[in-house]
Amino acid sequence: YQRRVHGVKSRGVDAVVNQGLVALTLNMATLVSSLLIGLLLYGVARGSFTGPCAAQISLLVAGVAMLLASIVHSVFFTTLNSCVVTFFVCYAEHPEVLAALQPELYRTVREQQLRGGLVGSANDPEAQSNAPYHKMDGTGHSGGPQW
Repeated sequence: YQRRVHGVKSRGVDAVVNQGLVALTLNMATLVSSLLIGLLLYGVARGSFTGPCAAQISLLVAGVAMLLASIVHSVFFTTLNSCVVTFFVCYAEHPEVLAALQPELYRTVREQQLRGGLVGSANDPEAQSNAPYHKMDGTGHSGGPQW
């Protein structure tokens, strides 16, 4: 029971917090970039149009620009978020694959993991119980499933 509670705390809470921070950051980037594009195009439209409806046309142009920018940025950042999540899920499931294909990236991620006390660190009893599964033999293969 204690190992499960520790596993949930070390994996579940960290994962939820990290995912929340990544999603919040990407959503804020979408909002800020869309606002900046809208303001920029409002200024351009305001200087370009003259006449009695110039302010309304400028606001319409800015609104459409903000909407389109928001859609484009949302698609881009959703794809980026999916890539980040996929990378860490694959790393959590099969770190030996990353070690075999990208040894330098594996070393960097592993150092950060050990430094931050994340899942799989020396202080994590769950990772220690699974240690034989994640150890690689001399051929670059582990006891886990082969891709």
